[in-house]
Amino acid sequence: MLTKDGYDVASKGKTQSSLGKVFLPDKAIEILKLQREIIEREKTLAGSEYIDHDLSFCRKNGGVIKPTLINSGFDNIIKALDLPNIRYHDLRHSHATYLLSKGINPKVVLRTTKA
Repeated sequence: MLTKDGYDVASKGKTQSSLGKVFLPDKAIEILKLQREIIEREKTLAGSEYIDHDLSFCRKNGGVIKPTLINSGFDNIIKALDLPNIRYHDLRHSHATYLLSKGINPKVVLRTTKA
């Protein structure tokens, strides 16, 4: 489904075999549940103006967050914390390296870090 801004919002896999399981730590599940509560409040406040794409992270009106906003926000955090400059996209590579260093099976690492 495409939004009015031309962003593709995927709600299902292309094929049954493309669907997979994502294993999340309890803390991540807790955060996602809190985020869902925030979204439900924003839906109520926005009423009929809410654009419901069933997203976990979106604008207050339900619209899609532009990737440039995520990237610039990440850049600001990196600068504020005086961390080495990396792109937001590079986090998946850093995560894969971390998982491998912890002895996680490479097949699992590849599945969890695919774009």
